[in-house]
Order: sequence, then C-alpha cells, then structure tokens
Amino acid sequence: MKKALLIGGTGFLGGAIARRLTKADYSLTLPTRHRERTKHLTMLPTTEVVEADVHHEATLARLMAGQDVVISLVGILKGNFGGRQAELVDVVRKLGLGNLLCNRGIGKQVSDSQ
Repeated sequence: MKKALLIGGTGFLGGAIARRLTKADYSLTLPTRHRERTKHLTMLPTTEVVEADVHHEATLARLMAGQDVVISLVGILKGNFGGRQAELVDVVRKLGLGNLLCNRGIGKQVSDSQ
C-alpha cells in the first residue's frame, strides 16, 4: 500500500481527493488545524487525521517522512499561496522526496519558471 500526505485536504476539494486516494488503496495522512471539524474524513478507511501546523518546517518534515507522495492544496483559495507552496518545496528538497503535487489554484496558469 502506498502512502500519501494530503496537505490542505480537509476542504471541499481535499475531501474529494481523499476519498479517491483511499479507493485507490493509499494509506492517507491528513493534517488539520482542528481535528474535531474533520469527522467526515476520519471515517475514511486507511486515513489518519492528525492535528498539526503545516506552516512549521519541522512538523512538515515529520509528516513527509516515509511518504510516497505529498499532495498540497494548502491556501488555494485564500492566503499567501505562493509562499506556502515554496515552503513545502524547500522541505521536500531537504528530505530528498521525489513526488510533490501542488494545486496552483483555480484559474491560475502554471509555467516551468514558477
């Protein structure tokens, strides 16, 4: 069973992706600021919902360790999206992980230079 970390996965889009990953036989780690608000996700098979601050580098490193893939949806609708994704990329590089998927947000164009 492959392991996936879904950051920013407690919202509408994240919930849909979490359900698809568990159906595809992934063991899923889903960090959240407020575990009590994610009861609908704690019921998913092979899913561990953990309370964590994903803006803290040491916490990110701990969550990412041993994962086959890291998916980030953090800040796609509000906040400092670019800065948050850059933090994730930095931690992924430090850990030597090869698989990071970031959603650039609705209506945003992605180029190789970003």
